[in-house]
Amino acid sequence: MSVDYVGILANIESADLSLREYRAARRMLDRVSDQGTLYLERDEACAIFGTGTWNDARRILGELRKAGVIECHTNNRAYVIFCAESAHPRADSAQSEAPAEEGQCAESAHPRAETAHPRADSAHRYAESARANRQANRQANHTPLDSLPSKPEEGLGETPAPDEAQQARSRALLTDPDIRLDQELAKVLAAKYPFDEIRRQVFRLVRDLGTGKVKHPNAIKARLAKRFAATITDQDRASPLWARHATAADLPAQTGTADAYSDLILH
Repeated sequence: MSVDYVGILANIESADLSLREYRAARRMLDRVSDQGTLYLERDEACAIFGTGTWNDARRILGELRKAGVIECHTNNRAYVIFCAESAHPRADSAQSEAPAEEGQCAESAHPRAETAHPRADSAHRYAESARANRQANRQANHTPLDSLPSKPEEGLGETPAPDEAQQARSRALLTDPDIRLDQELAKVLAAKYPFDEIRRQVFRLVRDLGTGKVKHPNAIKARLAKRFAATITDQDRASPLWARHATAADLPAQTGTADAYSDLILH
């Protein structure tokens, strides 16, 4: 049975991963067997993950396991099994309907066979699509991962680039004392994503940093690239961070007048 490459890739893309963990998952997927398994020696794992120590490599594997991307066992090497979203729940139920004994009446099995036929045809088309995707990925195996187009970013070319005023607001927000993102990374992100999207991700990031779900503000780079689900709550709007970075479009909805709060707007 061939590996469910499409399901595995969908599982990776939907997981909440840091950029380093995302790269590790994609690079392992490039090397996965047709059964969805992978053996990694210590040195090989360190090279793939871009780390110098086996303990750090094991930590990355542990984060991927907690995110539901893989199952793995580590000792002197790592044994990895990729997890995939179930694409054919009905096929499972059809399999459970199969006769338990070969001697059962063929006539009673005939209606089930007719029902299962379109499912088998659908599964065959799905397998062909997965095989084609896997082949294309292996052909790109020697291309640096950073140069490969990221699926969530395909539509970004249709959005106009942020103007200088938006970029300035985004840089100020990303480097705010509550975020402290690196100046160079903030400049890159501000030039690439709209201010409203950056602000949504920033407030989701602040909440997740507070609960320990993420450990570093750099996680916002991968979240923006994957269009990670992010919203702004009423509690966020009551925070000093929001007040420092409110815009003219925000404050009238809160106070009903533009004159009373114009000094709070960040230019």
